[in-house]
Amino acid sequence: MKIINEKGKLFGIINIVDLIVLVVIVLLIIGGTKLFRSPEIEVEEDVKGEQKEALITLEVENAEKFIVDGLVVGDNLYNDEKETEFGKIIDKKTENQKEKIKDSDGNWVYRDIPDSYKVILTIEAKAEDTPKAIRVGDSAVRVGGELVLKNKKVRMAARVVEVKVE
Repeated sequence: MKIINEKGKLFGIINIVDLIVLVVIVLLIIGGTKLFRSPEIEVEEDVKGEQKEALITLEVENAEKFIVDGLVVGDNLYNDEKETEFGKIIDKKTENQKEKIKDSDGNWVYRDIPDSYKVILTIEAKAEDTPKAIRVGDSAVRVGGELVLKNKKVRMAARVVEVKVE
């Protein structure tokens, strides 16, 4: 028995061109599923770190007056999603929110945005210093990261600007 007969069929069963097309389609399907499949989520090992005191500086931008008034020194903050304690507000600074605009001469200047504030909070928290991250409660805290926190009065998104572990 010949591998390809006089009609161009492989082992007398399937045409060689049809076989090539079928193999290409199967390879495309396999490649497409690998390409569009969600990436594996990296699960952090449950590595216990040393418990330390941490001072975390957070910045809340474009805050309205009720948010500013609802953030009180001495209040505890909680992770909004996980309902775990994050830390205690030990300092609060408030300034007018500014925006960068061009003046009539074409120079860039900063102008206050009415009824919009920037709040800088210093939080005292118990942190776990692990090899991969500094963890406060269930949250990994990194400079530049954003956290959604709340107390009993307000909920806000804050950006981490400084982390000091003592």
